[in-house]
Amino acid sequence: MCSRDDAPVIRELTMDDLDQLVALDQQAALDPWSQEQIEQELNYGNALCLGGFKQGVLVGYLFCRWMGDSWHVMALGVDSACRRQGIASHLIKQSIRQAGPDAHYLEVRQSNLVAQALYIQLGFQQIGLRKGYYRDGEAAIVMRCPPGGIETL
Repeated sequence: MCSRDDAPVIRELTMDDLDQLVALDQQAALDPWSQEQIEQELNYGNALCLGGFKQGVLVGYLFCRWMGDSWHVMALGVDSACRRQGIASHLIKQSIRQAGPDAHYLEVRQSNLVAQALYIQLGFQQIGLRKGYYRDGEAAIVMRCPPGGIETL
């Protein structure tokens, strides 16, 4: 199912995708969201919820929220069998295209060097550190993609 040769189909997620989304989040995230949290995100008014599909199966997701003057990536996950296939990159690029030229922010685990490298490649810059950000006490690197950052992709 996951081949680098075929790009994922990216589309907005709906409540019809809930079962696949909950299952994927349980498999892909170190600290998965509850079904209720995912439902709330899908229904949140100022959110962009995207899914990456291969052969009709959800293999990646991204939740992004408008926070007053910028977008904030709330969650990003890719099926473990489909990682390093460009799915996260496609999701982030589509999110920035759909959301517009405003700045985008995200937090990433300090230990997740692979994700940090991807975000830097996509135009994000490290702007801070949040100690003890995650439930397990790990720090988060705060990153920002400046307005118009998609133009450099």
